[in-house]
Amino acid sequence: LGFIPHDELLAESLLKLGDIFVTASKSENQPISVLEAMAEGLTVIGPNAQGLKEMIRPGENGYHFAPDDTEGLAAAMLKFAVLSGDTKQSMSESAREFARQNSLGASIDQLESIYQSLTGSPIKQDRRSLTAA
Repeated sequence: LGFIPHDELLAESLLKLGDIFVTASKSENQPISVLEAMAEGLTVIGPNAQGLKEMIRPGENGYHFAPDDTEGLAAAMLKFAVLSGDTKQSMSESAREFARQNSLGASIDQLESIYQSLTGSPIKQDRRSLTAA
């Protein structure tokens, strides 16, 4: 397909055309592209590096491979390819759930909870201004 602008990629739901989302990037702390793929129910394959270590739960919502290990990457892709339809569906649902748990609203709720536990008082900010963008 060549280069597709981000807005078009999401608006056209082009991620849904795939069965898996594969990234070889080892320098991402919490890549939005991975969360977007998970939100569409895609199983993720990525290196066991940076934030992907925490995002990808092997056998649950994706698979890891060692950074720079092209054979490991291929093996992870083949591992997914031979899974049963039920297992692929279960991994897809787990990916969606992970994305929900890490949405902007869920992240704000977690931060508010931490701040409230530290200060002992509720946050009085109107969250609509934070999530409107």
